[in-house]
Amino acid sequence: MSAKQDVTAFGCSVQLVTMYRLLSLQLWKGSLYLADYILNNTKLFSRCTVLDLGAGIGFCSLIAGMYSQLVYATDLNKHEILDLCGENLCRNSHLLKGKVKVREFDWTTGLNYGNGEYEWSNEDVEYLKKVDIIIASDGEVII
Repeated sequence: MSAKQDVTAFGCSVQLVTMYRLLSLQLWKGSLYLADYILNNTKLFSRCTVLDLGAGIGFCSLIAGMYSQLVYATDLNKHEILDLCGENLCRNSHLLKGKVKVREFDWTTGLNYGNGEYEWSNEDVEYLKKVDIIIASDGEVII
């Protein structure tokens, strides 16, 4: 490592081994690949609105949030996944350039509107219509 490189440390809570229904609580290899892509294409993410589908623990949302104006970290609201995602993002908020919002998104039922912590507001929906980049990583697949 050269003396000119910046090193940024961050921490995320994960579960190393889970039951099948709790897989979103793990950090997947695909997330590492996607994070590497974001870190090597920071200009692409600069000042963008990003939608992270299946954000899980929020790792890729965090990396995108270091360069983007707004990131929606979305996943199912089951087994405290969104709570863990929010905790990880809060723990690393000092690294974020813009806002990262944690929202529930179930592809089978659509958006959950309301004033709850993970529900979509009318303002969120307007931003959602203007998303610049959609990211998703699942296991070893990057979309």
